[in-house]
Amino acid sequence: ERYPYFRPTNTRERTQDPSRVSFAALELGLRERDPDRPHVLHMMHSAPDAVVSPSSSEQVGAVLRECTDARVAVVPNDNYFSVSNFRYEALRDGLPLRFLRPWDVTPFGVDVAILKTGDQGPDAASAKPDRIMRAFEGGDPWLASAFPLVAEVPLPDGSRGMVRVRRPPAVDTVGADVLAARLVTGAEAFLEDFTREARGVTIRRESSAESLRRGEVARVEIEAESALVGEAARGRPLLRVRDLRVVARGLRFNPGRLAGTGRLEVLDLEGLSIERLRVEEADLLDFVHAQKGLRRATLTLEDGVARARVPLGGPAMTARVRLLPGRDGAPFALAVEGVRVGGLPLPALLVDWMLRHLDPTPRLRRLPVAVTLATPRILPGRLEIGGEAGAATR
Repeated sequence: ERYPYFRPTNTRERTQDPSRVSFAALELGLRERDPDRPHVLHMMHSAPDAVVSPSSSEQVGAVLRECTDARVAVVPNDNYFSVSNFRYEALRDGLPLRFLRPWDVTPFGVDVAILKTGDQGPDAASAKPDRIMRAFEGGDPWLASAFPLVAEVPLPDGSRGMVRVRRPPAVDTVGADVLAARLVTGAEAFLEDFTREARGVTIRRESSAESLRRGEVARVEIEAESALVGEAARGRPLLRVRDLRVVARGLRFNPGRLAGTGRLEVLDLEGLSIERLRVEEADLLDFVHAQKGLRRATLTLEDGVARARVPLGGPAMTARVRLLPGRDGAPFALAVEGVRVGGLPLPALLVDWMLRHLDPTPRLRRLPVAVTLATPRILPGRLEIGGEAGAATR
C-alpha cells in the first residue's frame, strides 16, 4: 500500500522476502568515509543466493571475453540487475570496466550494452529501459545491427540476460561517394542540436572509402564564420562565436543508419579540439544576460582580465576574472580576484565557496569526450582561443 507504483514482482519481494539486500546497499561498504561516521548496514542473514546472483558474474565474464577497458551500459533497473550490481563487482574484483546507466537518445560512448528481457524494474524508473528494449527487439533494426548479440544467459526470474557489443557491420548497399555525401548532409543536421544561425560553414573529412563503410572517420574539420552555439535542442541560452575552427578526431558513427535513412548517429568520438574561436564583448554580455538572475550584470573585457559587476538588489558585487591553464582534465580554469560587495571585500573562504558553486570548469572534467583548447586569452573587447598564442591546452 505504501508503494502502489511498484510492479507485482517488487511488491512480492518486499512482503515475502524482505531480507534480500541489493548491491546498491552493499557497495556503500567499499567507499571510504569519515571514521567518526561509519556506514551502518542492518541486514538479516539468509541464504547466499539471496544477495548474490551468479547471472551478473556470467555477463561480466562475457564482456571481458569480448573486450577490456570497456564502457558498459547496463540498461535494466531491476533491484538485483542494475548498474549498481555491476559496479559493485567491478570495484570488488578490480575489473577494467566502467559501468554506465542507459542512454537517453543515442548510445554515445557505449562499447557494450547489457540487457534483459521481461520486467525492467519499478514502473517509476523503467520507461527508458523499456524503450531501449523495444528498439533492440525489432523497433530499431539499425541499433540492433550496430550492437550484435554476443552472449545470452538465463536469469533466476525466468528472463534472459544479454550482452551486445558495438560492432556495426560495414555498409555495401551504397557507394562510398554516396555515403560521404550523406555524411556531410547528416553532419549539418546533427549540428542543428547545438547551433543556430550558422554562417559560412564548411565541413571537411579525412577517411578512406573502406573506413567510411565501417563508420570510421579519422578527422573532421568544421569551420564557421559565425554561429550561435550551446544546447539549442534543450532551449538553453546560446553564445555567439565567430571565426570558429573545431577538429573532431576518431569519429565513430552507425554506417547502416546513415546509408538507410541519411541520419548521422554519432556513436563515439576520441577527442575534440577547439583550435580557433572569437567571442565579442557584446555577444558575451548578451549570453550573460540570458542567465537567471544576471539580467542587469555588466562585463568589460580588458587586457588579460574581465571585470564583472552584478547588482544584488542593494549593493552590487564586483570582481575580476582571469583565465588560467586547465588542470585535472579541465581545458581551462578561472581565477576570481578582488570580490567586493558594496565596496567591502569578501572573505577568501566565502569567495572559494561561491566559486565552487558557480565555476563551470569542474563540469568540463566530466565531459564524455576529451576536449582540448588552444590558448584562451582575454583581450580588450573580445575573448579569443587560438590565434597567435595557439599552443594547445587541456
